[in-house]
Amino acid sequence: MTREELGEEIGLRAGGVQNLEGCNNVIDYYTALKIGEILDIDPNTLLDEHTRFCGPGCGDRVKQIRFAWKMTQEAFADLMGIDRSSLARWEVDYGDIHLNRTMYYRLKELAVEKGMDMETLITDPYAYDDGYDRFICKDCGRKIRYVRAAYGIYESEFAVMAGCESGSAVTNWENGNTIPLRDKYYRIRDLALQKNIDIDILNEDPEAYKSAYLRFIERDPGKKIRYIRLTCNLFQEQFGEQLGCSGNTVSEWESEHCILGQQFFDRLERLAAEHRIDLQALNDDPSIYYDEFSEFCSSDCSGKIRRIRAACGASVAELARFINVSSTAVCQWENEEKNRCPSRRSFAKIKEFAALRGVNINDT
Repeated sequence: MTREELGEEIGLRAGGVQNLEGCNNVIDYYTALKIGEILDIDPNTLLDEHTRFCGPGCGDRVKQIRFAWKMTQEAFADLMGIDRSSLARWEVDYGDIHLNRTMYYRLKELAVEKGMDMETLITDPYAYDDGYDRFICKDCGRKIRYVRAAYGIYESEFAVMAGCESGSAVTNWENGNTIPLRDKYYRIRDLALQKNIDIDILNEDPEAYKSAYLRFIERDPGKKIRYIRLTCNLFQEQFGEQLGCSGNTVSEWESEHCILGQQFFDRLERLAAEHRIDLQALNDDPSIYYDEFSEFCSSDCSGKIRRIRAACGASVAELARFINVSSTAVCQWENEEKNRCPSRRSFAKIKEFAALRGVNINDT
């Protein structure tokens, strides 16, 4: 085949083909493909390392090197001595704009400094993937919550460790409202590694790193705390003393107006163990901590007592005598405005009174 014929096939004049043959001009990737197909040769034999790098996936290769440096486009462009727009065009494979040979060797120096092999990168642009895309694509908030839980700290404290200005950033991540930028991901990844959390396992199965604390507070934490306290036969104030807080705080936990803090959970675990309470069993089986009295008092208590008494065909005085309380007490229980509930002992007597009259309190 003559130079003229080859040139016509690949869109060059005979002089252009001669320049390629004399190595005066660089053979780009796509020209190499055409020549390889026409001459039935391996196009890679016509390319050097630079031109192979600039083939398909060039932008991804450039990004992987930048990611290895954990830098923004602006910072990495400064490191290379170019403007950010040039780097951005390389990374998106804009048109036929690729880094020149001088810039390629500068980029190679930076890659080698981070332990990256250019041949490996050319063969597989994602060989040095930093894991960011996998981390944010699914359950990102849950993963961050589990890493934070491993430290047992609040969002505001974790925010400082992750390089954020406020805890609201972490809250938004965990709630799925936003995702961390790549530089924050690197901080989170490092924090995870310090707690022996493998990012690959975390991405594959976040539940593998779900802490005992998170499992406890995930469902009905107030009911579980109340069950543990009653099993320990302690009043809220006494229970609080055991955990290092006030009785009012325990009341807030049990009513779920606020959640048990991580700093109290270790003491709760120890107290439960001392009374042979299996927290894992509590997490798995809600029937263990189901408290009929608490459920009875949780809503419409006055209405329930009125309906029970009516179903039994009893007067206020009759019910009061059986329970051994005053009629005024029963009236206060039945008065919605008073918002008063019977004691646990009185509730047991109400159940007994109803059973003797053939009434199931759950049907009222």
